[in-house]
Amino acid sequence: MSFLGIEIARRSLLGHQRALTTTAHNIANINTPGYSRQEAVLQTTLAISYPSVFSPRPGQLGTGMHVTEIRRFRDAYLDRQVREANSAIGYWSGMETALQRVEAVLPEPTDFGIQALLGDFFSAWHYLAQDPDNPGSKAVVKGAAETLANSLSLAHYSITNIREDLDGLFDKHLERINSLGQQISELNWEIAYQRNAGANPNDLLDRRDYLLEELAKLADTTVTVPADLAHLQVVSVEVYGVELVDGTQYDETGFGFLTLERQDAEDAVKVDDETFKTRGELAATAAAAAKVEGYLEHLGRLMDDLAGAVNGVLGEGGVPATFFVYDDVAGQLSLDSDEADAVLAAITAEQAWAVAQLREQKVADGGEATLEGFYQRLVTGIGADLNTAQRGLDNVNAILGQIEALRESVSGVNLDEELTRMIQYQYGYQAAARVITVLDEMLDTLINRML
Repeated sequence: MSFLGIEIARRSLLGHQRALTTTAHNIANINTPGYSRQEAVLQTTLAISYPSVFSPRPGQLGTGMHVTEIRRFRDAYLDRQVREANSAIGYWSGMETALQRVEAVLPEPTDFGIQALLGDFFSAWHYLAQDPDNPGSKAVVKGAAETLANSLSLAHYSITNIREDLDGLFDKHLERINSLGQQISELNWEIAYQRNAGANPNDLLDRRDYLLEELAKLADTTVTVPADLAHLQVVSVEVYGVELVDGTQYDETGFGFLTLERQDAEDAVKVDDETFKTRGELAATAAAAAKVEGYLEHLGRLMDDLAGAVNGVLGEGGVPATFFVYDDVAGQLSLDSDEADAVLAAITAEQAWAVAQLREQKVADGGEATLEGFYQRLVTGIGADLNTAQRGLDNVNAILGQIEALRESVSGVNLDEELTRMIQYQYGYQAAARVITVLDEMLDTLINRML
């Protein structure tokens, strides 16, 4: 029993050294995204029964301490709330980004916006009606018409590009979702392997949780732990109700990963369906694409109504002129230069005045609105949609901030606390080293000097 004290001190040295290493790991990762605080759990080792001459019952002699595990501080409930908030943020952020691009195409109110160009166009006809033979006024009308047609066509072209970009972005989101799913499934295998070996793969669990939060930003994500595999800490993941990672298949080829394809996502992500919700950038991309498609249709009707109204007034004998040419397939409005010159050459004050009066007449949207009013409805709709997205994003950001603050109090690394623990473990290590020194001197005296 003479060397038991040295063994106890040795165990203390190793235990405090491991605790110090864990504390250093926490400090090193204080700014690492997704990292959870860890702690070395110290516990006494099994005691030795030591019968006493003064008692009929055996006593016990302590044998020191050891580190039973490296514990990770994590709250599954807060993690789920963070994922849900991230899904909502992904949706509103995606919507805001797409709608801001559309709004930038139609800068209103400005001196060079379509609203101002519509006003300039009708004003030019008003001045031409006062002097229909004035070549300068005719040139102003033609210039205003060309500018308006080009601006409307450019707006339609730019918004069409945004619509096509959203289609490409949808595919990129799917690709990223599949990549994250594969990484999560592989981590399932590694985590289960470590758990089977009796280890706590804390850093692997942190990595998987971080990937799950990234996935939640992209899609509505449901994470479950198979009941019969809870001890292995593997997870199953569904995206919009479509299985992405099957946790029960972690030990088979592919680690339970199932590729999410576009048709599956479209079946699960519907604008007019309850399964759509407001979750994830993938859903935002689909919803934004639908809204942009509506904006394009609205803008196309505006160009068609403008061309129809002006050509009808300038025509003769009930046959419309071809002052404006609207291509509904390409979404382009243009000025037939030769026909416009011919119309303007023969223009009368009555015709010019009739075109100027179209500004106040309900000739758009089947006779329900003026041209300017119909355009204002488009701009107002875009602004309202963008405002909704911005308010939704602000609200969810506020909620996420509160949830992350709660989680930080559980999982975050507090530098002051870690430094305090470091000093505590340091003194424990030094004390154990001192015990070994004293016991070594005692044994040296006992063995070598007692002659």
